[in-house]
Amino acid sequence: MIKALFKILFLGCVLSAVLLGLYSYENQQTNGQDILSLPEAKERIILLPLDSRPPCRKLVIDNGRTAGIEVIVPPDELMDYYTRPGNTSALADWLDSELENSSSAIISIDQLLYGGLIASREKQLTSADIAGLRELLLSLHEKHSGKKLYCFSIAPRMNPPASMDSYQDINHLMHYSRLADRIALYDDISDREAMLAVCSELSPELIQDYCERFARNYELNLMLSELASKGVIQELFIGQDDGEQYSIPNMYLRMLKEELKNRGNENNVIIFHGADEAALSILARIYIKEHPASRDIRPAIDFTSDDDAEAILPYMAIGLKACAEERLDMMGLQEAGSPDEAEFTLLIHAGSSAPATEKLSSSCALVDITRHFTIQEALLPKLLPLSYPINSLYAYAGWNTASNSIGTALAQAVIFRGALREAATDEEALAIYHSNVINLNNRFLEDCFYLKDGIDHVNQSLASMGYDGRYTVLDPSFTLGWAQKVLDARVNNSVYTLMHSQAYRASFEAEVPDGIRKLVLDNLCCTAYFPWPRTFEIWLNSQPQMKVLP
Repeated sequence: MIKALFKILFLGCVLSAVLLGLYSYENQQTNGQDILSLPEAKERIILLPLDSRPPCRKLVIDNGRTAGIEVIVPPDELMDYYTRPGNTSALADWLDSELENSSSAIISIDQLLYGGLIASREKQLTSADIAGLRELLLSLHEKHSGKKLYCFSIAPRMNPPASMDSYQDINHLMHYSRLADRIALYDDISDREAMLAVCSELSPELIQDYCERFARNYELNLMLSELASKGVIQELFIGQDDGEQYSIPNMYLRMLKEELKNRGNENNVIIFHGADEAALSILARIYIKEHPASRDIRPAIDFTSDDDAEAILPYMAIGLKACAEERLDMMGLQEAGSPDEAEFTLLIHAGSSAPATEKLSSSCALVDITRHFTIQEALLPKLLPLSYPINSLYAYAGWNTASNSIGTALAQAVIFRGALREAATDEEALAIYHSNVINLNNRFLEDCFYLKDGIDHVNQSLASMGYDGRYTVLDPSFTLGWAQKVLDARVNNSVYTLMHSQAYRASFEAEVPDGIRKLVLDNLCCTAYFPWPRTFEIWLNSQPQMKVLP
């Protein structure tokens, strides 16, 4: 049976490759000059990522390239790998050595302290850990005087640690978290009665351990804010991972905001909703601060359905409009007073069945998120048969949570527009377009075609052999290889679908110092693999062939 499945899969891959090759050959007849260059690196910045996944590391490198910034990251052998924590002492040494040749660094406190985001969810923090981190940051500041340290810390999410075995205990603690926040906000008698009932189902030790995680993290962030007030840390960013409308993390952030206000830390400590995209948002903020030409970029915020502005999507504690406004503030941007004043529109699609596609303009960053993580709810596939040139988008993002996607799209668009403003020659501007188009195609193929469709095919294929692709740790000797073959077939199919569409082939205008040039894409290659032994994310790199039309 398995051999037969492999044979079918192999034939499917061959057919996809043949069709792709035929289409590529046909499209290569487009007249025009190939754009091969990418922006020259003029600056460098250090990044200690939240973890080794592409959203936390590769996306920052790719968008830094657009702006001519070389983003320096640690060697793979020092970083985390899924449940294996990063080597924190070696990473501290690496950071120390790299700061010699860089003006600034974006530092994940969770990587430096725990060895990554997953490790931070499992390890219980101690006062000694916090004191040790304080001494390390003071030492880095003293040794590298004048170097700017931009640090970000992710507050514990409401979910109990994954190592907890009891499904009932997990559900009870989640309910406990929701009720605690509701009681703090409304003090309703029915919530108090429900709290008594849920507490009777939990041991005092479990409740204490759960709440202790937030108390220790509160202590950590107060220490970091103290260093920010003294200039040891240039700026501190505190994110909330995987939230809900009511939860203890929401209570925690309200308390933290009030304490920071009392301390006078409001200017150099920024609290936001999100996690994986934090470093990219911080890179955009640094770019805006250090490049005066970008400081007056004014985006507008709009929705493909007006009803979506207040919607609270899965894993979020706030609505979409509030999330977008919060991210503008995090990057140091102001919203445009009217669409006419806007540099571009951050257009948010949230799975509406009848989106207003006429809101897509020639200057648009598209956030393509869905309520149920399905491709049927996404906007991009609906655009493919139309004449709208999708490669003209300033940005595209549609992965995971609303905050992830909004933060990614806004950062990509701001960096792209800022870099264009500084381009001195047509060649520099076209290289910037080339870099941004690569980023766009990466997001089309991963955020839409894989995460909303392809992942289901991979998981269903694994399920047919008795494996749950959502949770099974893939075995390199068999399940990972099998999943890779299915992934290759899905990516080939997605590349062909994308390339064959009218929206992909449509030419678009590029702004260059000497005027307007017309660009077109006529070929696309792509490689992808699983960076961790699970199907939840992929490492993907596209190679679109872009030409300047005569």
